[in-house]
Amino acid sequence: MKDKTVRVHYNHPTKGNYLKKLLWLFFSGRMLKDLLNLLAYYSVNHSLGMIQAKIGKGSKIHATVILRQPSNITIGENCIISHNNVFQAGKGTAKIVIGNNVLSAANVMIIAFNHGFYTRDIPITMQDYEDADVVIGDDVWIGCGSVILAGVTVGKGSIIAAGAVVNKDVPEYAIVGGVPAKVLKYRD
Repeated sequence: MKDKTVRVHYNHPTKGNYLKKLLWLFFSGRMLKDLLNLLAYYSVNHSLGMIQAKIGKGSKIHATVILRQPSNITIGENCIISHNNVFQAGKGTAKIVIGNNVLSAANVMIIAFNHGFYTRDIPITMQDYEDADVVIGDDVWIGCGSVILAGVTVGKGSIIAAGAVVNKDVPEYAIVGGVPAKVLKYRD
C-alpha cells in the first residue's frame, strides 16, 4: 500500500509581514467596506432585533446573539442567551417562543423554517420555504452547539445535550442528545 502523505515545508510569515498585509488591507478600502457591511448586518440582526423582539424582564442576551425576523421572537423572563446564538424565526409567520428561566449555552441555533425541496425541476434556492413554530418551555437548558429545527416543542424542564440536533418534540423533563436527538433519560 502506497503512503499518500506529502511532506510540505511551510515558512511561517513574520510579524512584520502580517503587519504589512494588515496595513495594506486597512488602506485599500476593502477593510472599510467589510466593516460597514458588518456594522449594517449587526445593526439589523442584533440591535434592531433587541428592539423588535419581545424580551422578558431580567433576561440577559449576549451582544453577539443574532435575532432574525425578531418581531416573531419572544423570550421569557430571567433567561440567559449566551454568545453566538442565532434565532431565525420563520420567513412568513412562524414564531420562536422561549419560556421563562431558559439557559441557552454558546453557539445554539433555533430555526423556525426550512427550505423546500419538493421538485427536481426547480433549484432548491428558488423553492418556497416551510414555516413552523418552535416553542421552548420554562426551565430548559440548551447545551452548547445544539440546533433546534422548525416545528419542535421542547417540554418544560428538559435538557438538550451539547451538539444535539432536535427535529422532534421533546417531552417534559427529558434529557435528549445525539443527531438526531433521542431521549437519553428523564430528570428525577
